[in-house]
Amino acid sequence: MRIEIVKAKEEHIPYIANNIRESDKQEIWDMVLLKPTEALRKSLEMSLLCCTGLANGIPVCMFGVADTSRLFKGEVGRPWLIGTKDIDRCATAFLRRSKGMVKQMLNSYNKLENYVEETNTRSIEWLTWMGFQFDEKPEPMGLFKKPFYRFWMEAA
Repeated sequence: MRIEIVKAKEEHIPYIANNIRESDKQEIWDMVLLKPTEALRKSLEMSLLCCTGLANGIPVCMFGVADTSRLFKGEVGRPWLIGTKDIDRCATAFLRRSKGMVKQMLNSYNKLENYVEETNTRSIEWLTWMGFQFDEKPEPMGLFKKPFYRFWMEAA
């Protein structure tokens, strides 16, 4: 399987949105009440770095890092990833390449920080493997007050 990480494009959005992992779809809704297409467009628009993971030329995920504040650019970045059901077929190869992308994010920000829904176990496993730290207890977030863990990583 040929894995590539390319600059994200608007044309990647429909395939990812139509094939999104159920856990990612639910997490987006529970946190920000957006449908996958809207979330991908906003994320692409607001991210300093935004990439698409391709497996044999097919988009399996889009990920990036957005500013938490327009005033303090370079302080804290908000990493995110939205995956398709296909990402599990190439998870190991993608994991190996994603560590370099996190290092690239830390070149632009002193700290990376975001939230992951407690039930999104695949994303929690990936974040743990990447070296992110987590708060001990989840906190209620979003309109529905679902439990989310804060995760973070600081530049060395």
